[in-house]
Amino acid sequence: MKPTGWRSGQMVGLAFVLLFLATAFTPFSNLLAGQFMIPPEIRAAEAIVVLGGGIEDSRTLSGASLRRTIHGIRLYRQGLAPVMIFSGGHAGQAATEGAVMASLAAELGVPNAAIWVEASSNDTWTEALEVARLAQPKGIRRILLVTDLFHMKRARTTFERAGFQVLPASSEATVADTKSPEARLDLMRQVCQEAIAGLYYWIRGQL
Repeated sequence: MKPTGWRSGQMVGLAFVLLFLATAFTPFSNLLAGQFMIPPEIRAAEAIVVLGGGIEDSRTLSGASLRRTIHGIRLYRQGLAPVMIFSGGHAGQAATEGAVMASLAAELGVPNAAIWVEASSNDTWTEALEVARLAQPKGIRRILLVTDLFHMKRARTTFERAGFQVLPASSEATVADTKSPEARLDLMRQVCQEAIAGLYYWIRGQL
């Protein structure tokens, strides 16, 4: 008779195999991803807040940060807010992420007077607190919040807890094409990553 622990290990292994197959070859990951998606609310606000998504070196934004920055600039050019706030600290680099995003916005024609930088944060929670410290004394409460699609749900809740009225403005309209098994597995990775982050914030009492 095989030990109970061996049988339990078999069951866990089988569960992982079934999860892998469901993720790679069915719409399962898309169904889970739908739980994190928030429809955009693109309308006039008092500021556009662009959250940092990573910086590769002191001058090069990650793909996520670049995508968010460009989307925020487009919203600004539509006349939806008079101010852009770029948020992000050093992230181990000499320059702050907020400053690098702000520099790009200036190069692309956003007036310096319309660009504010928050450069002390190191995660979404501290971004909300630092942006609130910068913006709320100047009467800014309603913001267009720019971040990635999967990050938006947690980010919106965090900024609402910091005292803002948040209008979601995700930098992506929808998830990328998930017709291939590789794309579905990558989508599941993003879902799991955000689920873990959300659980961590919930445990800390920040959601």
